[in-house]
Parts: sequence; structure tokens; C-alpha cells
Amino acid sequence: MENNIRQTLELLAEQKYRDFNSSIAKNEHPMIGVRIPKLREIAKQIAKTDAYNFLNNNQLYYYEEILLQGFVIGYLKDSDDKRYQLANDYIQLIKDWSECDCVIATFKFMKNDIAKTYNMALQLCDSTQQFVRRSGIVILMNYCLGEEYIQKTLNVLLNIKSNDYYVNMAVAWALSVCFVKNFDMTLNQFKGCDLDKFTYNKTIQKCIESFRITSQQKAILRKMKK
Repeated sequence: MENNIRQTLELLAEQKYRDFNSSIAKNEHPMIGVRIPKLREIAKQIAKTDAYNFLNNNQLYYYEEILLQGFVIGYLKDSDDKRYQLANDYIQLIKDWSECDCVIATFKFMKNDIAKTYNMALQLCDSTQQFVRRSGIVILMNYCLGEEYIQKTLNVLLNIKSNDYYVNMAVAWALSVCFVKNFDMTLNQFKGCDLDKFTYNKTIQKCIESFRITSQQKAILRKMKK
């Protein structure tokens, strides 16, 4: 099974795309050079026809094989408990921001039980591993910013302390989405927060770059930059 998938990936490879993507992701996993939409198409087909055989035998060497593993979990039709277990195992494999961000956004089943998703994210945020921790933050951003959980998520985000670049970038990104979801609530807590200067200013920068935040709101944030 895995050899056939790898052959398929190699046939779809684009060298220029691989070289460009490798320079951005700086991934520990070597890349073949297959675009994300193609990987999603393959993953959806695997999820319908041969999911567990693939998940149990995927070699997990190339970047694309890592992404396929996550995408198949996201598209898999099974109990939520099983998918949470598979998702947690998958997250331990993540070695760069793109593996994290692309796949976490595919775990739509996490919308079904926000309390469980939130608790899982909290555990991930306590990890000492940079990309496991980023995964927890990205889960909070994707699935825990509804009316019931945004306050709790804000409390978590504003109290994360890290020296890891990709953790702090994720915090800034997630906070900028909090500003979009509920500007006044987020502003009220952001004003008195104890974030490090980099993450604080990066949050403001991401808000200013957002098309979903008004010019008046951006003006408020510009004055707050450290």
C-alpha cells in the first residue's frame, strides 16, 4: 500500500514547488513536491477505501506522507474518541509549522465536542515540545473561539510563556483571531497582559495586517505597540 502511494506522490511531484516549499517550511522531513490540494484528494480517497491499512503502514518519511497521515485522520469516518486518539498520536510526529497548521484545520470532528477539544488543547499547550505546543494553540484558535470558550482560550493564550519562535508566533496569530471574534473582550484583556514584547507586538502587527479588523480598531492597536 505505502509503496503505491509513494509512487503516486512521485508522479505528482513538481521540482520548483518542492524547492520553494522546502525553503519556507525548513522541514526535518524531506519533500517530494506535491501540492496540498492534490494531497487532500488522495487522502479523501484513502479515507473512504483503505484508511486503517494506510495509517498502519504509511512510512512517514516524506513531508507529504506526514501530511497524508493527518489528512486521512481528519477525513476518516469513525467515532470521535478514535479520531481524538489518532489525532493526538499524529501531533507527536509534527516537525514544522505547516504540518501543524494544515492538518489541525482538517480535524473538523473537533467541533463536535468543544469541551473535549479544549481539554486536549490544554494538555498539548503544556508540552515541552515546540510543535506539540503549537498544535494545542492552533486547536484553540480553530475550534475554541465560540462564545462559550473564547474567554477561557484568551486566558490560556495570554499566559503562555515560551522561548520558542513557532509557539510565540502561534500565540500572536491566535490572539489576532480573538480580536476578530470579539474585539472589545480581547482588547480589555490584552491591555493588561504579561506577554513578552515580541509576541505582544507581533499580535498587533497581525491585527493591522488583517482585512477583518476595522481601520478604527487598528488605530487603537497601533497606539499600544511597545
